[in-house]
Formats: sequence, structure tokens, C-alpha cells
Amino acid sequence: MDTTTATTAEASREERVPLERPRRRRLRVAEVLIWLLCLSAMTVVGLAIRDARVAPEHRVLPGIQALMPIFGSDPFDGKSQITLLLVGTDETNNLCDTIILAFIDRETRRIGLLSFPRDLKVTGPGGTSMKINAVVPTVVENGGDMRQGIRALESTLTNTYGVVVDGYAQIDVEAFVEVIDRIGGVEVEVPAGPWGDGLHYDDNYQDLHIHLSPGKQKLMGHDAMGFVRWRKDKRGGSNTGDVGRMARQRELLQAVASQVADKLRQRNLESASIAANLAATAHNHLGTSLSVPQIAAIASMAREVDMAGIDAEQVPVTPGSEGEAFYFYPDPRGTRDRIRQMLAELRTEKPLSAMARIQVLNGCGVPGLASQCGDALAGDEFRVEDVGDLTDEQGGTLFDVENTYLRCGPGFEAAADEVKRSMNLADANVIADLPEDGDFDIRVVLGDDYSQAN
Repeated sequence: MDTTTATTAEASREERVPLERPRRRRLRVAEVLIWLLCLSAMTVVGLAIRDARVAPEHRVLPGIQALMPIFGSDPFDGKSQITLLLVGTDETNNLCDTIILAFIDRETRRIGLLSFPRDLKVTGPGGTSMKINAVVPTVVENGGDMRQGIRALESTLTNTYGVVVDGYAQIDVEAFVEVIDRIGGVEVEVPAGPWGDGLHYDDNYQDLHIHLSPGKQKLMGHDAMGFVRWRKDKRGGSNTGDVGRMARQRELLQAVASQVADKLRQRNLESASIAANLAATAHNHLGTSLSVPQIAAIASMAREVDMAGIDAEQVPVTPGSEGEAFYFYPDPRGTRDRIRQMLAELRTEKPLSAMARIQVLNGCGVPGLASQCGDALAGDEFRVEDVGDLTDEQGGTLFDVENTYLRCGPGFEAAADEVKRSMNLADANVIADLPEDGDFDIRVVLGDDYSQAN
């Protein structure tokens, strides 16, 4: 086995010159995420189809870049950070099941997502106290339309937290189900639930029936919707399940984005068809205040965003109740502080070592060693995406590695050195031979030396 030694000179983090992130010539998960939420202009669809047919060696949406010179001036008037309101509504009564503020830094290519629980108590239209998910339907019931309802939701967030929104994207449940079905389902881990038998709930009024067995499985649109809408996380039917529900929403949204990226990465006529179908779904079901130039600007920026550059969390709240009604009470000061902190964090580049996608392989046969190492690296905030056994081309295990070594893609040598230091194996070899467009940026192959040290 070739273990060509790479440079192993030690240098402190303070002494190291900041590294430019290597460019990756393939679709980013975050590109698909933002694209699915914001793509409503059929101009972009035409460019996607054209690029897939005429130049299949390029990614599906490079034509978005070409739109910018046509539009001329910056559609966001030079703002380096923009704030978007992302809203998911149900088809029955326009209740908002998903409310997220997306803070986008256009210079560092980082995105912060801040989720708001639907049971958050706010002062809505007309000074009426209500749950935040009722703001939009209240406006609609009083003769307004969806656009006016979303504007009222924006005003509510501004009045409560002082945040100013630059635009919104609103999509309904039907579109969510349609997207999942169009990509052939999405694989997720269904939790055991409070009773150990999975997720189960029936609501005849909303025609909502959720029956999911626990375990890893592929869900089609209807069941995927149940996965993100179920929120009875505690026994006794408590309504405090919004935290778990929002975590499942983020998990599934990332899984959908990854699935779409895999489909589009094929770069053939099938990918062009998928691009057109998904864009048609967005066009039919998505409402947005963003202009076509703004959509193009966001999509262009998002191509350079890695999923590790997206930070997601929930606003600070306090649970409580009034009579039989359950609420989350807002913490305006704490939320304002968190937003300021998030915006400041987004202004800085994440270290390349935190962006690198890491695979850990057991090369010495000690049971559980790869998982142990993966957990330790994840605890040091590295991005571990896969653990397993080292195998040959025929799938047979290779447990004859004496000394741990690392393989990495071009430009990730210094990041691999960071991983070595975290593992307390400063003398481990680094081989820079992974492909630039591979699934991982760093591969750690564990040998007997790591087993003996741990």
C-alpha cells in the first residue's frame, strides 16, 4: 500500500496563513435548497434545460451566472447580508407549519436559519394576541390574500424582534408532497416515538393521518409530510413537540436537497427533465416577493455554499400555557442578541477543516473503532459524513493497516493536518490523491497505532 509521505511540519493555528476554499465543480446541496425555495422564474428553467442538453459536462444551472450582466445593477442594492422569510403553509386553512428566517451573507457564502415554533405567542394584526401560525389565516379570513398575510407575518416579526425582511418565499403542502414524489422519495430515520412504535397520529378535521414505523426507510410525499408534521414527541399528547418537529423539518429538508443534488448531478437529459419538473412545481405552488434578478442573485451565490456553511437553530423561547392553550413565549431580547451574533458569525469564513467532508475507515479490525473515532472528531466539530470498514475493490475487508494514514483532495492538506492533531497522531501520513469531485474531502484510515493509543 502506497503511503507517500506529505509535508508534516507543525504550525499553530495562529501562524497558519488562511486558506482559500478549493472550488468544487459540482452542484452544492445548498444550491438546490435555495433553488427549490426561490425558483419561480421560467427563464431559469429554460437555461437549465439548455445547459443540460448543450453542455452536459457542466452543472445544470450555470446559466444563472449569465443572467447577472443582463440585469445590470445589483438587485439588492449592494447589501452584503440579506434576510429572507421562508414560510410553509397547509392546504386546509393557510396555517403556517414552517416559519424560518434565512440570513444570507453574500460575501462569505454562509447562511443562518432561525426557526420559529408555530405555537409562539405574538401580537398579530389589529393588536390581537395569537399564535404566530395564525397570523396569515387571520388576514385571509378578514378579506386579505396570501401576499397580505405574509406581509402581516413580516410586520409581526419586525414588531416582536426588530428584524427587517428583504423578501419572502411561501410554499404550500401540496408542492412539498409533489417534490418528494417527483424525486422518487427521500430516505430518513424515523424515530421510535414516545411509545417505541414509531410516529402515529390521526386528525380527521385536517385529513391528516400519520402512521410511520421506526427505522431508516424511504418515504414518498404523503408519508414525508407526516414525518415533518408529527409533533407528539412526549407521552400524554403534549403539544411541546415543536422542537423535535422543527429538527425533523431541517433533517428532511437537507435530505431532500441531497437527493435532488444526486439526481441533477447525473448531468443528462433525465436531470434536465427533473430540473424542469421541479421548477414547474415551484412556479405553480410558490409565492414570492423576490424579483427575477434577486432570485438569480441568490441562486448564483448559493452554488458556492456548502451545507456545512449553513447553521440552523431555533429562537429562544419559554414554554407555558393559558387555560387549555399551550404557548411558547418569545424572548425578544435574547432573540435580538442571537440574531446579532449569527450575523457576526456569518461575516467570517468557516475554517476549511470545518467544511471538509470526512470519511473514517477501520483498517485494523478493532470492533467499533471507526465509530469511536468519528464521534471524537464530531465532538471537535469536524464534519464526519461516513464511517465503516476499509475494503478492497471486491468488497472484502482490509484489516492489515499498522499505521494510520489520511487521504485528501487537492487543497485539503492543511485541513487533514488539523484532523491529525485532533486525533493526537501528528506523524500520520497524508496522501493528497482523492479526486476533486469525490464524495469526501478527507479519508481517515485507522491502523493499529490508533487502536493502541485509544
